[in-house]
Amino acid sequence: MRLIFIRHPESTKNINGHFSSYENTEPLTNLGWSQVNLIKLEIQNLLNNGFIKNPIALYSATSMRLIDLAKELASVCETK
Repeated sequence: MRLIFIRHPESTKNINGHFSSYENTEPLTNLGWSQVNLIKLEIQNLLNNGFIKNPIALYSATSMRLIDLAKELASVCETK
């Protein structure tokens, strides 16, 4: 079994110097979306090179930034 941990991309919470909130609805920044695309490419490479085989689970926290990332990663994993 392989576990891959991914830190969340940059959100407006990060650039505003906040580290917690009750809402967790802070959107990703433009840099954050660029980071999402880089992460997707890396996961795609891992899938193509056989490092990840038959991905079966994707877990995410409930913050907006992580749900956005998880949706994008799910789209990559669905193609395998």
